[in-house]
Amino acid sequence: MPEEGYTNEPLYRSFLSGEPLTLRKSRLITVSPGEIPRRPRFQGTIDAADLGNPDQLRAVEAINKFYWDSMEQDVFGRTWKISDCENYIAVPDPLLIAEEEDGPDTHGIAGHVALLAEPDFLHIVVFHVWPQWHARGVGWELVYKSIEVARSSNLPSIKLGTTNDNIPALYFYQRMGFVIDNILTGEVEREHGHSPFGFAGIPVRDEIQLRLDLT
Repeated sequence: MPEEGYTNEPLYRSFLSGEPLTLRKSRLITVSPGEIPRRPRFQGTIDAADLGNPDQLRAVEAINKFYWDSMEQDVFGRTWKISDCENYIAVPDPLLIAEEEDGPDTHGIAGHVALLAEPDFLHIVVFHVWPQWHARGVGWELVYKSIEVARSSNLPSIKLGTTNDNIPALYFYQRMGFVIDNILTGEVEREHGHSPFGFAGIPVRDEIQLRLDLT
């Protein structure tokens, strides 16, 4: 049995070896760009997901249940239903799907973002990329779509939440221009009654809220 908080599913992929990695095995290392093998960049479209379409619903459910085992998300002090959100999926070109590396069944998508407009900001409720599509530009494309949606709604900023252990996400979001807006110390521990283990065995305790200003 895995230790509490761990999963046997590989959530990451090693840049250097390509090995699928669970949370327990994952580590951060400092490398030069030349040491990172080049992987084919994402080519495809970012499409609005119609959850009334059984195939698209199955794809969105699969990626959310893989990462969070739920179609709901607890963040910013409330529970959000993904079905209430504006959902977008990264759909690869068919030729790229044929070149997909071994991994979980993606149901034909590379990633998913769920968005909900608040009065003065766009909330990224969930943001997921399948492990075999990491480091191929999928996340960047999903953030660009989120920016496009926020600007079309005249919203001045985008906000999202993650946890203190999620170092890869904090790295990615800050590279995209997000700044840490608030830290709710002990929020995850209060919600779950304990601190599960997360990335590299770091106890998951705190909710970290980030903001991207568009003005």
